[in-house]
Amino acid sequence: MATIKQTLKYPFVKFARLWNYWWWLVPIWGWLVVGGYVVRIAEELRKGKNEELPAIRPFTGLFSTGFFLLIALLVPLLATAFLARASSWLLIVFIYIVLISPLLVFQFSEKRKVKDGMNIFRATRLVFSHLGSFLVTWLKMIVVMIIWSLASLPVITLLITLPALRFGGFRLFADFYAEAVERQQKKSNVKRRKEIEKDIGISIQFRKKPTKK
Repeated sequence: MATIKQTLKYPFVKFARLWNYWWWLVPIWGWLVVGGYVVRIAEELRKGKNEELPAIRPFTGLFSTGFFLLIALLVPLLATAFLARASSWLLIVFIYIVLISPLLVFQFSEKRKVKDGMNIFRATRLVFSHLGSFLVTWLKMIVVMIIWSLASLPVITLLITLPALRFGGFRLFADFYAEAVERQQKKSNVKRRKEIEKDIGISIQFRKKPTKK
């Protein structure tokens, strides 16, 4: 699991790439391109390339990727936010979706399909099967947020601390996601192997069963 030090360091290894965050100041195009860039960050982190931020160029594909990511994240968030006005418990659901949103981004980055980014049930299985690690990850994230908030007291530093927080947080959640998925796959493989061994055992017993003459 990534340390707080690694999370703080990650956005600054290639300092110039930190400024890619501010493309969002370009209306519409910039918003979606930065969204696509976040998916590229998630992809690189899943591959184990966690030393530095990836390059934003070429821009090819970032706009459309950001558009589909926006749909994947906004649909459940807006739906629960709207319904929360009628039922207070849905406000809890809204907060929960916000908390697992980094995992939804990583899910989306696997195949870039909207349904994967909206798969709250899969993310929930990952969270509750590794609840301790998830809580530790968020505690570290809170520490990182506090550090960058203190560093932002001179308002001018927001030019650096805001993108550092936005991009650096994915470095922290990348390790949780990778470890959780790996453990889940191992459990699934063990279960599948046991089922196969059971089926083979039944088949062998059936073949050995003596036939009546």
